[in-house]
Amino acid sequence: MGYAKHQVGKLTNTSSLVDMENSMDSITPQMTYMALLIVQALHLLHHRISKRHISFVEVITAGVLCISPSIAIQGAVLMIVHVGLIIIQIVGSVFIKRLSPDWSKPD
Repeated sequence: MGYAKHQVGKLTNTSSLVDMENSMDSITPQMTYMALLIVQALHLLHHRISKRHISFVEVITAGVLCISPSIAIQGAVLMIVHVGLIIIQIVGSVFIKRLSPDWSKPD
């Protein structure tokens, strides 16, 4: 167990600080899955509020969200896909008027 001496002369247990830093540094597929789920929900709400059509990217994202982050595929691959789709969803929301047709306009 590690101890560090602070300026006031008290000893503090540093192992809990190291554990906290290690847990904050590691991003897991479960974290990126939840982030993508939240971003997708907000993005679809944005489509609804702005009355814009969805694209195939939202369908692909829904399909990716059907893949459990605990399955045996490479975790890094799943995290890269999650982060990539998060970026696409955010860019899509920023440029929604350019990228998605209005509901009132014929296709």
